[in-house]
Amino acid sequence: MSRSQTETRAGPSYASQATQRANKMAIWSLILSIVWLGGIGSLAGIMLGFSARRRIAGTGQRGAGLATAGIVVGLITLLFAIAYWAFIARHIGGGGGAGNGHGGAVTAAASAIIGPRWSAHHPAGNLYRRGTPAWTATAP
Repeated sequence: MSRSQTETRAGPSYASQATQRANKMAIWSLILSIVWLGGIGSLAGIMLGFSARRRIAGTGQRGAGLATAGIVVGLITLLFAIAYWAFIARHIGGGGGAGNGHGGAVTAAASAIIGPRWSAHHPAGNLYRRGTPAWTATAP
């Protein structure tokens, strides 16, 4: 090979890759997936990750790995968020127990919407559900 042939040969261009930045949506996808915010950040991270992958495929930007990591971490933290909220709903939420197996959540919700007359916590509430109107029941 002569010297003129090696000078004209086109090699890989690393200059354009060094100046090209990672996609910001991919970066935010990973950040929001890590900071899960009770599951909302996880969902936002997953959606941004898919959107970033689509945009990166079209524009050729860097950050496909970040977007994939945002999706994976978002799915994992979403599972943790679902387990967390299920634990909270089962063990902490619902107030007093009505003995119906729901931990009082149904009774508390009915009491909040309809009023205390329908609640098991009200003295006449159970009588009304058995067919005796609460206004005719006498207090012991």
